[in-house]
Amino acid sequence: MKKVTLVMLALTAVMQLPAQEQGRTLSLEEALEMTLSDNPAIRAAEFNRRAAQQERRAAIGLRMPQIGITGSYAYLGKDIEIDLNNMKAPVQNLAGQILQSGMIPSDYIPSISQMLSGAMAASWALPLQDRSLGFVGGDVTVCNVRERGISLAEYDTVIIGSCVYMFKLDKHIKRFLRRNEKALMGKRLGLYLCCYTTPGTDGYLEHFFSPELLAHAAAKDILGGKMQYEKMSYAYKQLFGALMTSPQYRAQYAEPQLDIARIDAFAAAMRG
Repeated sequence: MKKVTLVMLALTAVMQLPAQEQGRTLSLEEALEMTLSDNPAIRAAEFNRRAAQQERRAAIGLRMPQIGITGSYAYLGKDIEIDLNNMKAPVQNLAGQILQSGMIPSDYIPSISQMLSGAMAASWALPLQDRSLGFVGGDVTVCNVRERGISLAEYDTVIIGSCVYMFKLDKHIKRFLRRNEKALMGKRLGLYLCCYTTPGTDGYLEHFFSPELLAHAAAKDILGGKMQYEKMSYAYKQLFGALMTSPQYRAQYAEPQLDIARIDAFAAAMRG
């Protein structure tokens, strides 16, 4: 049945040849190429495929966080505060009446009087807001490096992170670093890995990032990781399962976790 279909398509292509070419015999490859390139149904299907692919990319982009941050600054004439100093006299009179009423044992009166004296000497103006009030911010975009067309020109700061799988950097991250290394050298840069390796392991970051990028980066670290067993390949599941059968390996194995303290330190270093 497949052969018949191919012949029918080829005959259709021959019948649609211009008059000056109707005497020429087409090979099967030429007939197939002409059919695939000129057939309206096939071309429509190709356009539909491209449209679906673009819709998928757009959907992925919409799922990526787009964080917009605004900034402003104000300088006030004076601090905003609640002044309770006018309450000192009534409180002091009330405290004196209580101390002289005989309700308080005489042994406690000296220490209470001393505490009251310190409280009365202090200011009862409670500041709510300093006269300088402001905050600054910018736009934060999370990008998937698998998508083409990412431009670094509009960003001042770039943070790049990757998992490590079988002692290999994600291939898309690796390609992005190679293609954009020159541009990254002009940005405030952060580099991190999520993996099982202990932070501070000598030469580990150097294995994945170039010396130039590591020297330029404002922050670089290993931030821990998490095992996603459901996403493991069949071969890795088999390898990991075999290792877990070893009592010695199980005794040394500890489930990896994200290191929140190192993440906070990384963020602080990026803030400068």
